[in-house]
Amino acid sequence: MGRGGAGERDGKGRGELGELRSQLMALSGGGSSPERINQKRELFRKIIMSGTIGQDMSGLFMQVPSRLA
Repeated sequence: MGRGGAGERDGKGRGELGELRSQLMALSGGGSSPERINQKRELFRKIIMSGTIGQDMSGLFMQVPSRLA
């Protein structure tokens, strides 16, 4: 599937980007328990680390601030 395909838009894209997107969607919503906060923190670290080593994380650009806030 090419970049921006239907599978990638709905969170079911293949590879690490799709996995991170599905984790973002699973962690969205209420809840501010210490465990939930740690899960969000770890996911944010994974996203930053992936971008730092050169993986294209632009597909998550709009989702990260809204889901992790």
